[in-house]
Amino acid sequence: YFLGHAPLDAGLLETSEYYAVEKFLSISGALSLSLAGFVTISGEFGFQPEDDRILIGVENLAVFMGTADRSMGVQITNGVLGMVLYEDGTYALDGSGSAAFVGFDSILAVSGSLRIQVNHTGRAINESISIGMQVLPVVYTPSCWAGTCIYEVQKLSGSLNLSILGALVIGGEFSFISSTEWYSVGPTEVLKVAIINATAFLGVPDGSLGIRLVGGRLGL
Repeated sequence: YFLGHAPLDAGLLETSEYYAVEKFLSISGALSLSLAGFVTISGEFGFQPEDDRILIGVENLAVFMGTADRSMGVQITNGVLGMVLYEDGTYALDGSGSAAFVGFDSILAVSGSLRIQVNHTGRAINESISIGMQVLPVVYTPSCWAGTCIYEVQKLSGSLNLSILGALVIGGEFSFISSTEWYSVGPTEVLKVAIINATAFLGVPDGSLGIRLVGGRLGL
């Protein structure tokens, strides 16, 4: 920010008025980061300052956690992330991507998609963050009761397929939500777990003999 003053000449009236000029700055580019060879992060990012917050967008996000030669580990690809970071250190984010285990194919295979949503700002969020050709929404509405609202939420959701030695195969869509909600006794910490479209198979790897479960559901 730049604060200055300049004289104004209006006929016989001469005075000085202060004016403020706000410099708008946005930064974008590609980033590749390696942490001790164990975690590798890359993607295309953008930062856009607003009045009291910074909007952060990431596309083509790739994360690998595992061995330095990347032969074994956990990999996230095709990721996108929108984040709102406030000057008081609070934040909200919404990110998603494809996840898979690498290097365990003969024993354990895991693949699917993940989405993480977090609001730690104590306020409602309604932002649209532009990065590349995408617009990433970060939107959170509060849980309200008797005129008082709660905004904090943490949610992990997605769909996963798990195979152990080809003999046990499990799949489905899931969500875990940790939040504060209003009940008659007041604000209460709540953990919700939901699984839908669950499938499971236990038997020979070619699927010709075994026990199969389809259409499973769980709410907790």
